[in-house]
Amino acid sequence: MVNVPSSTLGWLETDDVDVFRIELTEFGTLTVYTESWIDTRGSLDDADGARITSDEDSGVDRNFHISRDLDAGTYYIGVRGAVGISGEYRLHVEFKAPAPDLVIENAELSDIPTVGEEFTLSVEVRNQGNGRAEATTLRFYRSDDRSLTRNDEEMATAEVGELAGGESSEHSIEVPVEKERTFSYGACVDSVDGEESITNNCSSAASEPHLEPSFDLDPQNSSPAGIAHADGLLYVGDWIQDKVYVYTISGQRRPDSDFDLDNENSYPRRLELVGDLVYVVDNSDDKVYVYTTTGERRADSDFNLASSYTGGITHANGLFYVLDWDRSPSKVHVYTTSGQRRASSDFDLERYRSGGITYAEGLLYLSTWSGASSVHAYTTSGTRRADNDFDLDPANSSTFGMDYDGRRFYVLDDDDNRVFIYPSVGNNDSQARVWASRVGSETIDSRATHAMEKKMDLRQRARSLLGREIESKPIDTGR
Repeated sequence: MVNVPSSTLGWLETDDVDVFRIELTEFGTLTVYTESWIDTRGSLDDADGARITSDEDSGVDRNFHISRDLDAGTYYIGVRGAVGISGEYRLHVEFKAPAPDLVIENAELSDIPTVGEEFTLSVEVRNQGNGRAEATTLRFYRSDDRSLTRNDEEMATAEVGELAGGESSEHSIEVPVEKERTFSYGACVDSVDGEESITNNCSSAASEPHLEPSFDLDPQNSSPAGIAHADGLLYVGDWIQDKVYVYTISGQRRPDSDFDLDNENSYPRRLELVGDLVYVVDNSDDKVYVYTTTGERRADSDFNLASSYTGGITHANGLFYVLDWDRSPSKVHVYTTSGQRRASSDFDLERYRSGGITYAEGLLYLSTWSGASSVHAYTTSGTRRADNDFDLDPANSSTFGMDYDGRRFYVLDDDDNRVFIYPSVGNNDSQARVWASRVGSETIDSRATHAMEKKMDLRQRARSLLGREIESKPIDTGR
């Protein structure tokens, strides 16, 4: 009998077989092999002498090597040489009891939030060992670089129950995006007794996927007019280029999805998306032109408007709500999807002009168009809901369209040629954090100067590029 583990020196005579008995007290992996200059052959039998396995040359220098998972019990190892060979050898007996080995897999961040919103950090704790892991603690961390260690900021903990070998459990937390900087996230699980390795208990770092609070438009999209959202894409009109430019919600261009507008659609001012159709308001002939999202015309869906100047269009519950600037105070006109007027549903606004309108969470939201910009909320019947109002970033002072994608507002600014992103409906606190964090070294006065210079430039470009009778109807470069 030899011990487990052990190393035993032996000598083989010609045609001799040495047999060694071993006792295993628990389940585990038994490994037996020889070191020798002779050609050895080995066998492993159970307590009744039944052959479990044998081997000749799997080891080094034509020595045998056997490794097998075995239950507790008695076993016999046979060692012999090749025919006609004798010599010295050393038998090694090794045993590895089952051990747990906890690792973190699939550290993932959900969605693409912006400042003030939340995303889900989820991880999977897996026992990749063959021994049972006792209950332990999972710790979630935030790092200011792309590495993750236990010295990083601990955000939350979770209890992990016992895990048999090969079992796993999933865990997640909600993480607010509180600062305008990119963090990395992950988790570490506390090691357990008898663990095979304690150097692999942490996940890799997953970078935060949050949106920047604003993004610049394509330089060619320099006269933006109207914005609409569908399927993760933003459609932005241009009233000089007579074109629709397409972006992802993070501002990446999708030029293959751009499309030109109809020649008669020569003064596009606002957009709305309903299904796969794009509705483009034209202020030169007071009409809504309809296209598919790929730019194909749907002229049979066009309809005329009752107003001369339109400041926005949105769709909700089968109706279009259209801002009318051609009166004081401004008014919201209501139409069916097919363009039939619903004058009985019209209502007046308390402000003279608004720079955009969208529908969100059962309410209409209208942005002011100049000065201290803000967003005012109304019911679809025209009742004010001031508790849902919120202020815009001071830099977002010249709104020229807005839309809502179910989680956030996108407000187009035609002075800065930029889309500003706001996180939640009527959340004044989060909105304040957003615009307060955005204000940089450029002063509001300098932005106002820039805005005036741009408006003068737009008048000149409109006259020279379009060659149209634009003087018959003043160009509302202010709105």
